[in-house]
Amino acid sequence: MNSDGLVGVAERFLKKGSKVYIEGQLRTRKWQDASGNDRYTTEVSVAGFDDTPTARVVWPPLTTVRQPINEMAAAAADILISGEARRAMDDKLPIKRMLDFELIVRQSCAPPKA
Repeated sequence: MNSDGLVGVAERFLKKGSKVYIEGQLRTRKWQDASGNDRYTTEVSVAGFDDTPTARVVWPPLTTVRQPINEMAAAAADILISGEARRAMDDKLPIKRMLDFELIVRQSCAPPKA
């Protein structure tokens, strides 16, 4: 699929070597106009991750997930300082910490239309 608008955004905001993860599904919806003619519309919702400053200034503003960066850094420091990292490595066990995140809904996503 080629979208001139999406290509323009990518050219404007991505640098060579940028890592971009894209996942999604296109859905085409059939509807009838006022004259009774069948029409088809393909709608796309886009969401980002990390709530970068760019997410607020692109058009449309990008729906994104905001991670608790300060809490993540504090948890990482605690894991290292407490010796939990060494014990987990010795036992070959993962370290799990659950932190809250925030979904920032902007104009790039919408529920599917009926």
